[in-house]
Amino acid sequence: MVTKTSKMEKNVETILETVIFIKEKVETMEGTLDDHSRDLKVIKKDVETGLDKRLQLEVRVGNIEKHVGIKRPATV
Repeated sequence: MVTKTSKMEKNVETILETVIFIKEKVETMEGTLDDHSRDLKVIKKDVETGLDKRLQLEVRVGNIEKHVGIKRPATV
């Protein structure tokens, strides 16, 4: 009976080591995903800001062109 118990204990130890290893990997991956999510939020905000600035610039250029009398070609 001693061998069955020691085999079971070894199996339990192996399972616990595996669980700990998996938990550590999951924590690492969660950290990486959090970093990527933050990066994506920054990129999204930069794109929104860039689009807003381009639209503002286009309106300003359009107003200047009207004032100067330049006709713009139709854009699709």
